[in-house]
Amino acid sequence: MKQFHFILQAKGGVGKSFLTYLYALANEHEPSILFLDVDNSTKTSDRQLAFLRSQKRVAKLSLFNERDKQDRQLLLRSVLELSALPYNHYFLDFGAPESEQLPALLRRDIPAALFKRVERQTQGQFIFHIVIGGNTAFKPCIEYLVDVVTLLGQLFPVIVHANQYGFVGPARSDQQTVLQQFCQSNAIPLQNFGNIDADSEVGKQIIHYAQLGKGLSEYDFLERMLMEREIEQLVTEQSNAGH
Repeated sequence: MKQFHFILQAKGGVGKSFLTYLYALANEHEPSILFLDVDNSTKTSDRQLAFLRSQKRVAKLSLFNERDKQDRQLLLRSVLELSALPYNHYFLDFGAPESEQLPALLRRDIPAALFKRVERQTQGQFIFHIVIGGNTAFKPCIEYLVDVVTLLGQLFPVIVHANQYGFVGPARSDQQTVLQQFCQSNAIPLQNFGNIDADSEVGKQIIHYAQLGKGLSEYDFLERMLMEREIEQLVTEQSNAGH
């Protein structure tokens, strides 16, 4: 069965593209997986996934029409077209503006029940990955999560990814508790990522490598060791979540 992974969060700068990068590193040698940058503004994933270009496994997807305005329903047409391609898994990294339009799509245009019909037409499965940042980003992130979960109405699997780098300061424990309780009460898997000290020399080098779009084989030993730990955690938690 084909799977479409939608990586979303309307609050910018919380780690959507880094999570996508981790998925790409974990699947660097899986030819049946396609990664798509759905970010018309920053195009971060397009740069960070440069190591997949030679395999023709990274592409751009615009949800803007010829008048340079977002067309929410372009997502549906694009997904249907993608389903005809010879890939089994699709990871779509949405920019903040594109992510912001998903609740509007579900609320005004295509409710979850009709979205489910689109899923059946692809003969695949839609999985929604919501990224959560901490500190000052937490409130808008959790509000977006609640909105999307409510609109999906338990018709689709949702996975929450907490970017540990952002959970700092005195509010850290309270924010983590709120997130854990919400996920538990809604039977949503909660996964952690981003456990990297970006202020350390190794952390800075990892960020630099990611920005250059390097594959894991191009990393130095210490940086590769830490990233392998991140990837192992991601793969293990994904397996435990059953997706």
